[in-house]
Amino acid sequence: MPRLVIRADGNERIGGGHLKRQADLAHYAVRRGWSASLVTLSPAGPLLDLFRRVAGPEVKILRAGDEVEAGQMIAQSGPDVLVVDILDAELRPDYLGGLRRKAGAPVVAFSDAPDHRPGEADLIVNANPCRLEEKAAAYRREGTKAFLGPGYFLLGEDLRDATRQPAGFESRERRMVLAFGGADRDNAVGRTLSALLGLAERMDYTFDVLLSPVSPWREQNRDDFGVSPRVVFHADIPSVVPLLCRARLLVGTHGNIAYEAMAVGLPMLALSHAPGQVEQASEMHRRGAVNYLGPGEAVEATVLAEAARELLLSPERWAATVRVGRAVVDGRGLERLFVELRRLLVRTPTDEAARG
Repeated sequence: MPRLVIRADGNERIGGGHLKRQADLAHYAVRRGWSASLVTLSPAGPLLDLFRRVAGPEVKILRAGDEVEAGQMIAQSGPDVLVVDILDAELRPDYLGGLRRKAGAPVVAFSDAPDHRPGEADLIVNANPCRLEEKAAAYRREGTKAFLGPGYFLLGEDLRDATRQPAGFESRERRMVLAFGGADRDNAVGRTLSALLGLAERMDYTFDVLLSPVSPWREQNRDDFGVSPRVVFHADIPSVVPLLCRARLLVGTHGNIAYEAMAVGLPMLALSHAPGQVEQASEMHRRGAVNYLGPGEAVEATVLAEAARELLLSPERWAATVRVGRAVVDGRGLERLFVELRRLLVRTPTDEAARG
């Protein structure tokens, strides 16, 4: 049985996006006869609980106290393939190379960077849509294989299946999904509900609000808006697919959920809440796949409400956005990656003796 070991973290600062996509990968691998384990520095709590629910009970979770212990756990696990999904891992001197030597196995490194980042890995996976030709040329020059662009965005199997369903404006319910990532440190949920609640009442829409398990505003959001019959809060749910597939609009941070929405045919009003999101959102706006309004704290309530109103009153524009988004993300990223993981199994490990 091939052994997949994943090194990934999630916490209040970076949210749970890295853990979520690796949970989908682990679940996919286990269903195809692999064993899978996660080595993480993540604290015990809701993000790891969510990983466990998505990945399944067969996936072992190994919590390390620091990077040294994490490296030891990786070596002791004896991986056939090591996947590393750590924020800016390629910027740490010899980080990927060190893990590669400890694992004694091929390394697949995930990156969200808009630019080329050299790293000692057998495969780089970067779904960021920006500067694709520039990044591809740089990786070719250094001889590193790279999977680049939204075609390699990892969708869970339930969401992948939803990409095959037709998306029509009239077939969707009068609902909007609000989603602002893993931490929502600035209370974007509260500010957006305040901006859009009047519009929802006038147009007879209901909000499905995804509450982050690590948001410091979680309870205040419930207190402030929970009494409204137009606001339904969802916390700690293993899949957003049912919500995305029935709604007519997504409003939120341009993160992983932006690509999930594209795949199922749901237009998005995108905001950015971190520097790394600006370039991605701008590129997807240029292509016509999302409507990027700017940094969340700088977008006025009236601008947000008017953008939502205009899109919801134009089924033709809605449908055009859906067509572009679905052309960007086809839902086959996991399938493409797993083909390469199987190929890596037959390659000679970098340092077989390092298995320890």
